[in-house]
Order: sequence, then C-alpha cells, then structure tokens
Amino acid sequence: MFGEFERQGAEPVRTMEHPLFMQYGPVPGWAILLVLFGVSGGFFGYQVWKATKLVLVGKPENRFDNWGNRVSEVLTGWLGQKKVLKDRIAGGIHVLMFWGFLMLSSDMFDLASGNQFSQKVLPELARGPWNLMVETGYTIALVGCVLALIRRVVFTPEKLKGKSQLEGNVILLLIMTITTTSFVVEAGESTVSSTWEPIGAWVASSLVPSTSVVVAAYWAHMLSICVFLFLIPLSKHMHLVMAFPNVFFHDLRPMATMEPLARGESGKAVLLDDLDVESFGAVNYSDFTWRDLIDGWACTSCARCQDVCPAYASGKDLNPMQIIHDVRHYANDHATTLFAGESPEEDIIARFGEGSIWACTTCHACVEACPIYIDHVPKLTDARRHLMMERMEFDESVEATVLPLMATIENLESDSNPYGLPAHERGEWAEGLDVKVAEPAEYIYFAGCAASFDERNKKVARDTISIMKEAGLDVGILGMQEGCTGDAARRAGNEYLFQMLAETNLSTFEEIGVKKIVASCPHCFHTLGKEYKDYGG
Repeated sequence: MFGEFERQGAEPVRTMEHPLFMQYGPVPGWAILLVLFGVSGGFFGYQVWKATKLVLVGKPENRFDNWGNRVSEVLTGWLGQKKVLKDRIAGGIHVLMFWGFLMLSSDMFDLASGNQFSQKVLPELARGPWNLMVETGYTIALVGCVLALIRRVVFTPEKLKGKSQLEGNVILLLIMTITTTSFVVEAGESTVSSTWEPIGAWVASSLVPSTSVVVAAYWAHMLSICVFLFLIPLSKHMHLVMAFPNVFFHDLRPMATMEPLARGESGKAVLLDDLDVESFGAVNYSDFTWRDLIDGWACTSCARCQDVCPAYASGKDLNPMQIIHDVRHYANDHATTLFAGESPEEDIIARFGEGSIWACTTCHACVEACPIYIDHVPKLTDARRHLMMERMEFDESVEATVLPLMATIENLESDSNPYGLPAHERGEWAEGLDVKVAEPAEYIYFAGCAASFDERNKKVARDTISIMKEAGLDVGILGMQEGCTGDAARRAGNEYLFQMLAETNLSTFEEIGVKKIVASCPHCFHTLGKEYKDYGG
C-alpha cells in the first residue's frame, strides 16, 4: 500500500496509489510495464529457446540416472556454492550476490503485480518474515555488488588487467540500481515495518522521499530488471539460466574417465569384433552430446580453468576458457545452418585450433577448478580422436607435438610399451625376488611400463613386491604377459588401440584368474580401476 505522507503522531503514513496503477498521461502504469516486460521478457525467452535448441543439436546422452546424487550435488554445488567458495574472496562476493538474488527474486513478482503477491497470496503471518528475507536479500546483494566493483576497479586482478570490463561493470551497476531503489520503494509503503524492513523504515523516517522520488525509484527498479533480462542471454550471465542444469546433469563418473567408441544395450563398451562405427571423434558441433554443449552457455568467464592450466601457463595455444567460449560462439555464428540439420563449412576443430587441441595434457585441473562443473577436456580429446583416427592430417604448427606421439603409438602397437623396448624384457625387473610370474595369486602387482623398463622406476616395483611379501601377502606379477593399459594411446586420441590393449589385458586377467590388482603407477591405477569397467573389467 502506498500513499502521501500524513502525520499521525510521530509516524509518517502514506496513502498514495501504487505506481503501477497510476496514470501517466493517457497511459496507465500497468500498460507501460506490460510493454517493457513484453519486449524484454520476449527477447529473453527467445534467446533461451534458441540456446536450448542449439544445445539439443547435440547427440543424445543419458544423464537422468542417480537422481539422489544429482539432487545432492545441486544442493551443495549450485545452492551451496561449494566450488565457488574455493576462491574465498571472489567466491565470497559471488555468493553474496547469488544468495541475495535468490532471497529477493519473489519481490520482483510482487512489485510487478502491484503488491498483489504479498497482500493477497501470502498468508498474513508469512508477510513479515517474507519482507525480512527480501530486504536481507537486497542488502547482501548490494554489499556483494559494491565489493565486486571495488575488486574490479581498485584491486584489479592480474587476469582482468588490459581486458574490457564494460559488460561486467554495467551488470553490477544494474544490480546496484535494483537493490538501492528497492529500499526507496519500501519507504513508500504504508505498511513498511521497522521490525521486518529496517532499512526501508529508516529511509522512510530519515530521508522522507517524496511521492515523485518513490515513483521514479519504482520505474528505475523495473526498467533495470528489464535491461537485465536483455543482457543475460547476450553475456556471460547466461549462466544464471544454464548453471543449474549444468550442475544437475554433470558427469558422475570418476574424473578423467573417458567414453568408449560405442556402447551396447547393456551400457558396456562394444567389443572391437562387434564394433561398427561410421566416424571417430568429434569434427562437427553435432558430434558432441547435448550435455557437452550446455557448457558453452553455463560458463561464467571466471577464468579459474585458465589460472590452473599448465599448458596456458607455459605459453601454449590452449586456453580452456576460450574452448568453452568457442562452443557457444560457434553455435551462434552457425545457428541457421545447425537448425537446418546441416554441417557448417567451418568445423569445430578449426574453431578450437589444432594448437589448442594438442596442447592439452588431459590433467583435468580445469575441470576440478570449474565452479559449475564444466567438462573442458572431453571436447579436446574427442577432437583428437578424429584427427588421430580419421583425418590423419595435421597442421605443420603441431608436428613437433604429434610426431613423437605417433612414434609412441607405433611402439605401443608393436611392443605394448611406449618406449619400443622388447616385450619379452618386461618382467626382468623382478629377477631374484622369488615372486610368482603369470600364475594365480591373491594379489597381482601390475608394474606398468615405467616400472618395467625405466631404471629409476624399477626400484619402486621391486620395493613394492618386497613390502607385499613382508606383509605375508600372496602376490604375483604378469611378467611378459603384462601389456600397457593403453592410457597413453587413449589420451593421444587413438581409442581403437587403447581398446585393443585393454581387451588383451582383460583376456590375460581372465586366463590367469586375476581378482585383485595392485598398481603403483597412477596412470595404471586410474585406467585399470576406473576405465576398464566399461570393457568388463
């Protein structure tokens, strides 16, 4: 309820009409707001529809499993902002604005309806606590906004120096306008309470804004929201829409687990003898899954992935944040062609750049750092698969990287180790240890290529066996029957070779009756424990 100030004792009381229901010349306020929200809301809705449609161009993928785990991660990762808060300063500022907006969001509907929500929908007992929640939301969002501006303008992080901050600063100014005008609008309500709306009550009693000021504040508030709706889908703030599904549908498998060439109805990888694949890896935008593509619109441009990327730090072509931006920009640039079900002349590999694709170490530091669960690495490794297994042509700029990888793959094919050393020498590191070789044992120690052939690493393997025997364990090794797990081939893009090596090892495990495996090599540990499961391991 709004009104002119009238003195009743010591308390100011308003009787003015709500700005939404006022006449502005021949036009009622509600009609003006209807046009504003019709235009901005229509544009926002269209852009969200367009982005969703571009995402659904991707291949199907089942991410509707494990609802309990997904809901739990949404509560801690999206609502709780656990990964955002790993950066205590920037994360803390973001959390203030995020939680603030969640708390104040319902007030936008209330103001847009002329207080119909609070006066006619909310039970009377809930109005006071609701007003307190809303005012708290406006307050902490304003605090977060001011701190963010100070950080950007006064204490500018190194990664922001020299880059345009116009977009981010405009958004922050809009948020400041939305939050500050809310207190003036509150002051114009006859029901403003010093208990539930202390800041609004203070503005009413101390600043005593006039009717024209309250009306101006109301329209500045609503216009700022409308401008915000315009800017959200055109900027990084599209993450306000896409972060939730990105977190909910994130990959629940152990980090760095890669996807097989094809899966059968059982969900397991299709064995090589039964494999029928028309193309390998990703060369077109539509070769990625729909969940891969959401990442492009979910990115907040926080640059945390960039900050932890070893390739970027060493001056290589790769910037993991740019890869995610490329997905979105590529889709928008070729939207008409993609909607028609056709492939643009420019493929996604050209947009990423081969220098970026081959610079990735697949360490997944970017994935670990991302606060909204973006998967950067699979986009690059899928592109590698196509380059390595199908195109087989490489830019001259990446030959220094690719040629040694090709030599490594040849060694894996011929000798089942990346060094090209004779396979029959694989078990020689265990001479004199009196350990079972290629015999059934409770524990099989999988030495891996490095511990089998590298002189410095052989000591690790020998000491591991000695410790296990000292503990009284029944331990054995595979000797020359052990083969490379294929991890190097897989990360390099030769998925076919990886699967061939994996199937060979699994056949050996079955033949010997291997039940428990111990590995000291982290690559072997990951591949055997996390990735062989897809192949029946």
